[in-house]
Amino acid sequence: MTDEPKSVLLVEDEAGLRELYEEELRKAGWLVFAVGNGEEGLALAQNRTPTVAILDVMLPGMSGLDMLAAMRQNPKLAATPVIILSALEDIDDRARGLALGAKKYFGKNEASPQLLIEALNELTSASANS
Repeated sequence: MTDEPKSVLLVEDEAGLRELYEEELRKAGWLVFAVGNGEEGLALAQNRTPTVAILDVMLPGMSGLDMLAAMRQNPKLAATPVIILSALEDIDDRARGLALGAKKYFGKNEASPQLLIEALNELTSASANS
């Protein structure tokens, strides 16, 4: 096994937020692949197989939940831990995200870069120990 850096796919359509998360994740030692829509995110995930993915729910074109469903159908991506971000505190979206296999679900109002980094580290530690 190679010592590749842990990578995270960040799919967020809000450019300012995407850049903030991307910068902070890089500072924390993550290799970050960041895009602004679900179609690009899914293509990138298939090409790069990230260690973890962070998906916004409301994206242009394919939503983060639809992207998560597509990832779960792809044997190469089915086990990738996913964190869902949402601007809306919609109980149905949260339930659907968790039912599709998201490991964490945060509202954007609570998802500071530090919280995301802690969640990423927790998820990668948990998968390394299983």
